Amino acid sequence: MNTLPEKLMVGMVSPPAVVRHDVERHLGWICQVTGVEAQDLVMLDITMELSQSFFSLLMDHESDRMNLQSVRSSLPHDVVRSFETEPETIPSVHLTWCPGARYSPAGQGSWRSTWNDCPVAVQLQGLTRPVVVLRTPNSSMDSCPGWTETAVLSKEDVPAFMKLMEAASSAQREAVIHFHGAGFISRRAGSWDEVVMGPEGETLLRNDFESFWERREWFQRQHLPYRRGYLLHGPAGNGKSSAVRAMLNHKGLSAHSIHLHLPDISDSDLLHMFKAAGDAAPSVIILEDIDRGFAPRAEMDDSAPQQVHLQTLLNCLDGIATCDGVVVVATANNPEVLDTAILRRPGRFDRVVEFPNPAADLRQKYLAGKLCTLAFDDMQACVNQTAGFSFAQLQESYILAGQFAYDEDRDVSGNDLLRAVEMLKGSMHKVGKRTERRGFKVADPR
Repeated sequence: MNTLPEKLMVGMVSPPAVVRHDVERHLGWICQVTGVEAQDLVMLDITMELSQSFFSLLMDHESDRMNLQSVRSSLPHDVVRSFETEPETIPSVHLTWCPGARYSPAGQGSWRSTWNDCPVAVQLQGLTRPVVVLRTPNSSMDSCPGWTETAVLSKEDVPAFMKLMEAASSAQREAVIHFHGAGFISRRAGSWDEVVMGPEGETLLRNDFESFWERREWFQRQHLPYRRGYLLHGPAGNGKSSAVRAMLNHKGLSAHSIHLHLPDISDSDLLHMFKAAGDAAPSVIILEDIDRGFAPRAEMDDSAPQQVHLQTLLNCLDGIATCDGVVVVATANNPEVLDTAILRRPGRFDRVVEFPNPAADLRQKYLAGKLCTLAFDDMQACVNQTAGFSFAQLQESYILAGQFAYDEDRDVSGNDLLRAVEMLKGSMHKVGKRTERRGFKVADPR
């Protein structure tokens, strides 16, 4: 299968005017340091954080003494021949001291650096001219700040630069998601071992997703479109996001998403995302919390502007904007409020997978993974007392139990867990009562 290099994509990031303005601010210096006229330069927006290597390289002669390392060092030292920053521009770097897993004497931890926004001209092995790398923050992200990293280089050096990026991509350990309209975000890729599912979920999601990428020729022989759609639904805290992270861990996929609810996101952004995902296939498109944006029209707030329209999403899901080798994964806490047009046509979502609050067997499986030495009677008591809990609430109970054991410097016991469960249920009951008085109904696990 001919694909782009793993987790690598070249293309303009919306809104491009922000990036272009940042490049044009430094254009005089860029032309001077590269020795190339503006018309012979090209801008490449990339998902690899090349700039994160620069501070450790800048301080190379002090790195051992300072215990300095880069958070995401994409470039080996022997690839970088030389580099320089723009005169009269002070590099901006964020440093974090990481002491390690255990408390240790000073000097046994490490400083980790995050390069901020100073442009850097770097001479790379195999390229005839320097490459200027700029890092542009995206302030439009509401909870997770995004970034756009742009390489400006001579057109003649693009093939050699792409080969270097292909080699460096194998060293990148985080999944990089292109949030169209907001930049790039690095997220930890997960593992299927972190997702506790029953046999039906294993078949509909994990097994189906893994086997899909091996069956392109079968789809072609059957004259079927080689694409897939998954809708993951259920109460918050039961593993939908963990399942998405596990999907992103599949080798060679590019990841794309969009914040459907931001006011400056439009239909054209959605269409552009589907096209970009097709160009970068094999790829995954992530549509989180679609029940928030595509409820039935009668339940939607008419006063809120609708920037991304349901019909545009339906057209994309029907294949008008979806190419071969693209998987769409949508999540919803409450699928009952979704517009029926999203669900009623086969092919829009081939697999609808529920992530409910775990039944007794799954609660036992989860708790056994945390406390494998727990006695049978204690385990059964914990399983019985956590009926109606989500996986997130089970995790919260275990953390609280760990705090009890920590105070006495001993291992977590069944009594600790039962005590934690009772405390959590009591606090949830109080919150539910306060919320009901304000006109909302909250489920009580008791």
